[in-house]
Amino acid sequence: INGQLASSSNRTVIHSIAEPLLKQRRLTGRWLLEVRFVHPSTMRRLNRQARGDDKPTDVLSFPIHFATNAPDPHQLLPTEGPLLLGSIVIAPKIAAKQAAEHGRTTDQEIIWLIDHGARHLLGQDHNN
Repeated sequence: INGQLASSSNRTVIHSIAEPLLKQRRLTGRWLLEVRFVHPSTMRRLNRQARGDDKPTDVLSFPIHFATNAPDPHQLLPTEGPLLLGSIVIAPKIAAKQAAEHGRTTDQEIIWLIDHGARHLLGQDHNN
């Protein structure tokens, strides 16, 4: 991954993470998921704005249904075009530090964070 999201191999990685999660929820067809890589200072600002927590974090998820006030992402199923899932924001510097703590490579940690973020976009929280 290494911050080069536009490459086709990274799109394949993201697709291989998100596709099974979507199938589990019976969401089929085309979908669109944004993954952004940001500096820890940007992540701190986003975390403060989104969660009121004034510190950087590893990953944040911004589901489309939150932006539209729809209580359930299934209410946003398009009649045409891709299903817009939302955005996942990752701080690679924080991911690299955590990777060392978890005995993983940075790429493995980022893949784990994309999976974690995608689950949040689809309505999972830390309790389920």
